[in-house]
Order: sequence, then C-alpha cells, then structure tokens
Amino acid sequence: MNTKLLVCTHKNITIPLINGLDEYMLIQCGPISDPDYGFTRADSLNDMGDLNQYLSLLQAYHWAWKSLTCDNIGIIQYRRLLFHKNKLLTKEIVEPLLKNYDFLVPRCLPTTMPIQMKYLLYTSVVTFDLLFDILDQDYPEYLPTYYTVMSEKKLINFNMMVTTKENFDSYCTWLFDILFKFIDLLQQKPYSSYTPPNSFVCSYVAEILFNVYLYYHNFSFCSLKVKVYAPDAFNPK
Repeated sequence: MNTKLLVCTHKNITIPLINGLDEYMLIQCGPISDPDYGFTRADSLNDMGDLNQYLSLLQAYHWAWKSLTCDNIGIIQYRRLLFHKNKLLTKEIVEPLLKNYDFLVPRCLPTTMPIQMKYLLYTSVVTFDLLFDILDQDYPEYLPTYYTVMSEKKLINFNMMVTTKENFDSYCTWLFDILFKFIDLLQQKPYSSYTPPNSFVCSYVAEILFNVYLYYHNFSFCSLKVKVYAPDAFNPK
C-alpha cells in the first residue's frame, strides 16, 4: 500500500526522527511570498489566490486533496509528531491500524470550559454566527452534532489525522465547501471589521468541523499520543 504522512511546516527545517522514512513528506505551508525551502509547496496549485492567508496548515489539506494519489494519508504538524504505543507512526503501524479504524487522531484534550467558551477566548462570536448560518443553510443535518461538540469539554485538536485517501477526500469535499463560504463571508462587511484576516480563524473552525464530521458519521478512531518538540530540536538548516 502507498501511505503518505505529510508534515506541515512554515520553516526551513530537518526532522531527524523521520529521516529515511519514505512515507514522510515535508510540505511547506504559508504565504506565497515565503522563500522556497526545497519542500513541496502547498501553494503550488496556484488556484487559491489570496485565500492562502486564511488557511495555514489547511493549505496542505487542499493540496493533498487535489494533487496526491495514495492509499492512506496523514496530516501532521512539524512541532507535533504522532506515536502509537510509544513508537513513531510509520506505514508499518498505520496500515494495520486502518484495517480496524476509520481514522487515527490525536488524543482528545480536556478543557475546563465548554468548547464554544474556549474558542471565544481566541476569536470573535461572529466566527460562530457565520459557521452556524452556513451549517443551518447547507448542512442542517449536522447541527445537532455541532451543538453537542460545542457543549463538550473535550476536543480532538491540531487538525491532524491519518485515514484512507477515500475518507480524506470525502472529508475535504465537505470541509472546503464550508470553509470557502466562511471565508467569503469574512471578507464582506460588516464581518471583516469584526474578524480580521488570519489563518487561525479557519484553523479553529476546521478543528471544530472535524469533530462534528467524525461524530456525525460515527467513524471509529484510534487515539494517538502527541509528542511536542521544540524548534531547536529540528536542527534548522
């Protein structure tokens, strides 16, 4: 099987832990104006225009959805690698797990407050008004699950996952239909004055939407340990 684990970065780095592992692939996310670090660039499709400023790591989702052919795919952050039973995730671990689970995800992180209250610390209430309006109009069947996720005190974070390419493509079709409508509304007045353009807004929305999608479809998932690494552990070039 062909398994690809994309490690998203906006820095010129090496990650010794993944050296020699063909399934791992560094992908550069960030503004078009950033220098070329020699990795595959998530903006290489050149069909996103100024939308890239909103997407951050989600650029890699869009690139992989449109460009990558494989059996299994993972999206991982350069600061956070995934481990199963204290072993770095590799294709030898991923492929058997995906015979038993639909998704491999980071462990849920508990919070001291409902998810909606937590995200209101980082973004405007307008964010949730717009998201609700889109779901209400286009995907009303997801609203009960959305309400449940927003009232919970735990969430699967980081916009990281591993799954089959078929599952990934289905999710991206749904996700980007919502995100592009969301961004379009953000760019319009009066919303633009409340929520200035920044990639974190869409990242927050995508974290919530992934949980909604996962639970609505009753997908099975295996929770993986996340190990966080300091940037200086990556031996910047």
